[in-house]
This record gives sequence, structure tokens and C-alpha cells, in this order.
Amino acid sequence: MSAWTWFGIWTGLSLGAILVFALIGYDLGQRGKRLAVEVNKLQPVVQELGELAESLPSLGEPISAIERELGEVLQSRIDLIKTKKQRREDRQRRLIRHLKDIDPTEKRFK
Repeated sequence: MSAWTWFGIWTGLSLGAILVFALIGYDLGQRGKRLAVEVNKLQPVVQELGELAESLPSLGEPISAIERELGEVLQSRIDLIKTKKQRREDRQRRLIRHLKDIDPTEKRFK
């Protein structure tokens, strides 16, 4: 093959590679534009959530049970168990109340 044939082959390959990279760049740009539109839609929501997060009370640092008296630790554990039990009972009451309100002859159950 002559030098001009090789020059044509390599020129064609180079132009083809440039075209492929240009198409990839164009597609990436289009995706970036769509992403920017979605980010702009979310901006007010993110700002509102940030304001709500700032207004939440701070819980502070946890206190090690090792540094507290045994009676204190046991009392806090008993209180935690009572709270969990109360929440569970409340959840069961809500479920039972909701189940009483369900009409099995509704169209969605057929």
C-alpha cells in the first residue's frame, strides 16, 4: 500500500473517532441539561428541608452508662421498655380500630 492509502485510512479513523467523541459529548450535554432542570425543581424542597432540619432540637451527646449509677441506668432502661410497650399497644389499638372500619363488601376486595 502506498503512503497516501495509509494517510487516508488514518485520517478516516481519526475523523471517525472525533465524530464519536462529539456525539458522546453532545449526549452528555443533553443529559446534563435535563439533570440541571431536575436539580432546579428540587432546590426549594431542599432549602425547606434544610430549614426544618435546623429547627429540630439537638439531642446532645449520649451519656455513657459506665459513668452513671446503676440505679439510674436501670430506671432509664425500665422507662424505655415502658415507652416501647406503650407505643406497641397504641399501634395495635390503631390497627384494630382501622380493621373495624374496613367494609369487606367494598369493590376493592372483590
